Amino acid sequence: MYSASPKEAGERVLAEWWPVIKGHARQMAWVLGGKGALLAANTLIMLLLARRLPLDTYGLFATFVGLQVLVSRALLAGLDNTVVRLANLDELRPYANDVMGTGLRILRNTSLGLVAVAMVLWPLQEVLGTHWPAWAVAAAVVGSVGLALVDYSYFCRLAELGYRGGARLQAGPALVRCAATAAVVYSTNWPPLVFLVYGGVSLGLGLLQVAPLRTARRPATHGLARRILRYSVWPATANVTAAFSLHQGTFLLAFMGLTAEAGIFGLALTLSLGFFTLKNAFYEYLLPRMVHVPSTAALPRFLTRSLLAAAAVATACIPVAALVGWALPHVLQPEMVQSVGPFYILSASMLLLIIQSPLEAASLYLMRPQFVTCGWIVRVTAIGAFGFALAPRWGASGAAAAQLAGGLVAFVFMTVVVFVTLRRAAQSGVSPVVNASAVQAPLANLN
Repeated sequence: MYSASPKEAGERVLAEWWPVIKGHARQMAWVLGGKGALLAANTLIMLLLARRLPLDTYGLFATFVGLQVLVSRALLAGLDNTVVRLANLDELRPYANDVMGTGLRILRNTSLGLVAVAMVLWPLQEVLGTHWPAWAVAAAVVGSVGLALVDYSYFCRLAELGYRGGARLQAGPALVRCAATAAVVYSTNWPPLVFLVYGGVSLGLGLLQVAPLRTARRPATHGLARRILRYSVWPATANVTAAFSLHQGTFLLAFMGLTAEAGIFGLALTLSLGFFTLKNAFYEYLLPRMVHVPSTAALPRFLTRSLLAAAAVATACIPVAALVGWALPHVLQPEMVQSVGPFYILSASMLLLIIQSPLEAASLYLMRPQFVTCGWIVRVTAIGAFGFALAPRWGASGAAAAQLAGGLVAFVFMTVVVFVTLRRAAQSGVSPVVNASAVQAPLANLN
């Protein structure tokens, strides 16, 4: 019997797997391209504003951007992860359109709720101890709704494995927002108009992007909306907590009255978010693929390979961080050069999140979204504890160190709970995954 030589066997394996690898690489390239354009646009506008706005005003803008991200996560109510998770299950695929249509209705209602809350809270600022002008509150509300709409349209396309279209939906608004804000800041440099244009562009483009979804999806029922919200409560909590943890240093410094330090931290955070963008790209690519892992018995191998790949990606980012840190003093104003140190620390924190992303995807595969939420809650708690100890003395650098320390605590927590769950499943021989029919049951009654 003829036995193929090692060379022939290798060529056969390469011929079999190369088209698959090439296809995955092309799809991943679209995800990274969209994230890269988003990162470039956000970084460019923050650098331009750092050169044009007074430091205190820039600190307010950094807080404003962080608040937009946080509120937009709350408005989405976990629908981004829910859409990807449900639409890619074979048993639930017939309900994908209904899930997406219901998401639009939920997003509309949460946005209207945000407007109502803002109208109630703004007159109470004296009681709450805040002093945001009306134009800043209006811009924050408008921008938050716009970001939520843009993100939702992106995840709807991603749920259909439309990586190319998703990249365009994500990158386009960021590039237009950057160009419009830059035009305003160089023509008038009037802070109210800068804030309003930054938020208004997001809203306008977000409405344009979800318009096709409104015509393509069936009207949702109240019952389905309630069931989807019950399913997405854990992802929603995780999204809000994650967004808060990323900007927690900015909020902490602003709370302490260190507005200038908040501006320094905000710039360092913006620059380091490039690595968080890479984390998101890796996670968003990995999650739909993990759905197709055939069983929990195959999950440890898939998870190990994913962790090794994530570690390789994080290691490859280290020279990039070093290069950016070296270049910053040559492009920043003298008072903003202080952001270099916090940038290095925050970059390390973001690289750790890249390595953590396969653990988050595995938690969703295991139908344990509470692991992800608890991991972010542990991170927020640890950052708060370290931040109150370090930030008053070390300012932006102390807040950045708190972010890194909190990230290490959360990473250890996530590693332990995921691998303990897998070990217990292997010992008992019982899969911890809830059968898809248990998720399908609440969705079956659509009318």
